Parts: sequence; C-alpha cells; structure tokens
Amino acid sequence: MSSLLLLVLVFLVCPYAFKRTGWLMSLIMLFSVSGLTHYCMMLLVNTRRKLQYFSGGLSKINSFGDVGFTVCGSIGRFVVDVMVVLSQAGFCVGYLIFIANTLANLFNSSSPDSLGSQILALSMSAKSWYIWGCFPVQLGLNSIATLTHLAPLSIFADVVDLAAMGVVIVKDVFIMMENRPEVRAFGGLSVIFYGMGVAVYAFEGIGMVLPIESEMREREKFGRILGLSMGLISVIYGAFGVLGYFAFRK
Repeated sequence: MSSLLLLVLVFLVCPYAFKRTGWLMSLIMLFSVSGLTHYCMMLLVNTRRKLQYFSGGLSKINSFGDVGFTVCGSIGRFVVDVMVVLSQAGFCVGYLIFIANTLANLFNSSSPDSLGSQILALSMSAKSWYIWGCFPVQLGLNSIATLTHLAPLSIFADVVDLAAMGVVIVKDVFIMMENRPEVRAFGGLSVIFYGMGVAVYAFEGIGMVLPIESEMREREKFGRILGLSMGLISVIYGAFGVLGYFAFRK
C-alpha cells in the first residue's frame, strides 16, 4: 500500500520537477539515481548473503536490524532499527497527509449537509479527522506479519493505478499535439539539487528490499527481477514527467 501511494505522489510531482530542472536533465538524473539505487539495494542483499555464509548458516538474517546485530551486536541492531523506523514513519506521515487532502477535497462542499461541513462542526479540521480515521486502518495493515497476504490487494491496486496512468498519458499526448508548447532541456545548476531530491524520493522503497527478498521462493532471481522492475518504473516516471510537462508546461 505504501509503495502504491509513493507511486501516486511521485507521479503528481514529476511534471513540475521536469519543468523546473528541464526535461533532459530530469531524465538523466532519474535514470542515474535509479541505477545507483539498484546497486545499493543489491549491495545490501549481497552483504546479508555473505554474512549468512560466513556464519555457517547459524544466524538467519531477515531484516536490517539483523544485519546491524551481526556486524555490531545489540548496539548495531538498535541504531539501525531506530533509523529505519524514523525514515519509514516520515514517509508514512506524508502518505497520510496525501490521503487526508484527497478525502477533504472529495467531500468538501459549501452545503451544510455535506460530510466536510459536518466534520468541521466538531471543532477540528476535516483533514485532521481523516488522518485519525486512517490511523486504525494503518495499524491493522501493520499487524500483518507477512507480505504474502497483501499480494492480492497490492496487485489490484497496481492494476487500477496503471489504468489511471494510461488515461492521463493518453490525454497528455492529445493536449501536447494540439498545443506544442516551448520546452527547455536544462533548467540550470541552481535547481539541480531539487531534481536530485525528487529522483531520490522516487525510489524510496529501499527499506523493503530485505523483507521482500526474504519472502521470495527463488531468491537467486531477485536481482534480475529488481533490475527489470526499476527499469520499468524509471521509464514510466520519465514518460509521465515528460508528457505532463510537454502537455501543460506549468
């Protein structure tokens, strides 16, 4: 679920990022960060495999905390787990805010009988109520011990997301062919770090690498599947950003 929300958020910001940094510079940074992220992900996986090999199979390493414990003991586990929790909690806050904003816009109405108006009558903003309403659902999803149980829901969400993206991309193509706006390839050095930040955020899912690899039946294929997936996602990101920028240029 968090991966799906990450995709949605990145798709929303991609055209604006391409406008600020230039379409060619954005593509270069996007694919460069994608390659570096894949390398770092596989470095984590290979480190885990080597640690298990050197221990003679006595220690089972399934998480980042286990890697920290194998290398630095209890202190290593504590530090790594704290950093992972802080980073993932920060991203989850962003996802909840995005959901709350979407629901607030969906149910916002000037009518006193609307859901948004009734929520505002309870002396708390509608966005706050929606965030707290999502909180129990988030706790329920977090209680699921294995990612396998979430696979059907994830596949359904991905199909719906891809269908929506297809509609937007087709619309962008028609608008671009009608307007043919002027675009720029490079936005200058002053915005390069902005584009780099968006590119890094686009591939935030490094925290899921070890858990997903642990759930695979044929782990030796993980690197190939990961590379193919990241390549496909990079192409989709690039197409969405370029077409959105070319179509509207604002």
